[in-house]
Amino acid sequence: MDSIEKVWRNIFQSPGVWAKILVGTCLSLIPIMHFFALGYIYRFTLQIRQGYRIELPEWDNWKDLFLDGLKFFLLLLVWLGIPLLIGRFINLVLGVVADDFGKLAFMMSIPFGFALAGASLFRFQTFESFKDALELTKIMRMYIITFKFGLVPLLAACGIFWLTGMLSILLLFTIGLLIFAYFTSLFRALEKGFL
Repeated sequence: MDSIEKVWRNIFQSPGVWAKILVGTCLSLIPIMHFFALGYIYRFTLQIRQGYRIELPEWDNWKDLFLDGLKFFLLLLVWLGIPLLIGRFINLVLGVVADDFGKLAFMMSIPFGFALAGASLFRFQTFESFKDALELTKIMRMYIITFKFGLVPLLAACGIFWLTGMLSILLLFTIGLLIFAYFTSLFRALEKGFL
């Protein structure tokens, strides 16, 4: 298993890193074009899933990037969307009594959703099946086993989003690359029996 620091180092030591991140950031800001950015994250995590070195791929084969981005988006809708909706509901209910507790519930749904989305993406890339990527019990099992390794990086990412406010939209692509690469490395170590 690679540490979050090693994943960070490898990403930022990739050839042409700044140009690749700039392209991804720009694409992620434009509706419909954001599917290409999601496809890039999908392609990057697939390389890690298959055991290749953590190095940013080229921006090529745009049709496949778009299609992979659509697949990843569907997984994000489920595994990030549902926890966010539940967190928002709790925020509304608790916000009547204690606004801070409601906000905390919503904020905690974000790292939870990212971890579940990472597990789902890993399963989808393993079996190439939405059925396998939506198996709640297996996704939760992966989440529970890797919880202690993923909590600090996820909370750090949420902290960065919180500190940067509206500017965080510019960091979404880069942090997404980092978080999903780290979780893919983590789940691969779990699969190989290293955890």
